Amino acid sequence: MSYSKTIFFIPVWFDDYCIFKENMDNNALWTAVSKEKYLPRYLLHYATRIAESPNLFSLYELKDPTQLNIYMFAEELKLKNIPIIENVRFSCFSTGVGFMEFWVSYNDTTPEEIENFSYLFKKATKMCNKDIPNGKRALYDVALSLVPENTNTKLFFSTTAEFKYECICFHFLHIDEPSGNEKETHERLYRLSRSYNTGFEQLIESDYDMIYMPTENDHWGGSAEGLVNIVYDKNHDENNYYLHVYKEEHLSIDYYFLYLLLLNQRFTAIQYINKIAINIHNNKIEEDDKLNKRIVELKTVFSFNVISGDKIFQNVYSKMYTIFQIENLLKDIVDNEAHMQILQNANSVRIEKLSSKFLFGISLLSLFSALIDASSYFDRIEPLKSIATILGFFCVSITVVVCVILLIRGKKW
Repeated sequence: MSYSKTIFFIPVWFDDYCIFKENMDNNALWTAVSKEKYLPRYLLHYATRIAESPNLFSLYELKDPTQLNIYMFAEELKLKNIPIIENVRFSCFSTGVGFMEFWVSYNDTTPEEIENFSYLFKKATKMCNKDIPNGKRALYDVALSLVPENTNTKLFFSTTAEFKYECICFHFLHIDEPSGNEKETHERLYRLSRSYNTGFEQLIESDYDMIYMPTENDHWGGSAEGLVNIVYDKNHDENNYYLHVYKEEHLSIDYYFLYLLLLNQRFTAIQYINKIAINIHNNKIEEDDKLNKRIVELKTVFSFNVISGDKIFQNVYSKMYTIFQIENLLKDIVDNEAHMQILQNANSVRIEKLSSKFLFGISLLSLFSALIDASSYFDRIEPLKSIATILGFFCVSITVVVCVILLIRGKKW
């Protein structure tokens, strides 16, 4: 195989983009990536604008990925050629969601070995409680050590069970052989898109799986757990610049950022739905305005149905958009917003009633004070001096009775 890679994505929630970006800029482990290195060229301008704007998106690379000592399962899988972590990135969106990315390259590794490796490596916590040979570390432990301190960052934030701390994968394989029969190709795409190993034999495709074959030797597969592209290069003509140069650039720049946009929409929507529920449960109405602003930004800046004028880019995006259920997630946010607005309105009415009662009480006190002051004038009228106290008490009593009647009728209203 001339080039084959897998990007393992770890979803990260850091909430405050500005603070997190400042921490990343000042972190000795990471360096900001130049925009020219990752700027997509085949996406529409509003998608490219996200990559261009530091207020919306930032990308960082780990300065020295060779010192991570991550366990690569070479002993367990008996691999002759150990996969190499050639790059580690941290992509950050202003939505508060980011992705720590481990770029793994393969050298003379068979597709079957890649399937078995990715099945194990995606399970970030698999080796955390076991003895790891040669002083290596589990992927999850390494990822935690790379996060800036004191940033309230949460890895794999969309799930609560540690055994579900699994990476989302983007595989692109360039295989120097003719494409196999359709059944064999579909099975390979299905397993890789879900990062299943070769032991999975009963493969049943569903509405949550995607098989797309734009050309005879160019195949796509997708699921909620991953995306895969396989190119079969039976002649391996080094002069074929599209397959050996441009195709890899398209995958590592344009398709990569397209996939990041999809992942950001999905995981941001999931987190915002969760935050709405938390705010309502904890009665944090004062935080709703901030959340509403973030929801509007997600729906207007980061979410769209059309990504490119190129049919292959658009088809891959549309199919994965459906598989990720992004439209339904956004609809859930809208529904939850409506319910939240009902609660806000009810709360406003309740506060308004409390304010009215408070003002009514103040008015009563003022009225009593005025009546008591008025009763002192009875002492100045000679014929009323003897009954001045009785008259004052009578006026106050009449006023209290009238106010109570008004209050009781007000409750009925």
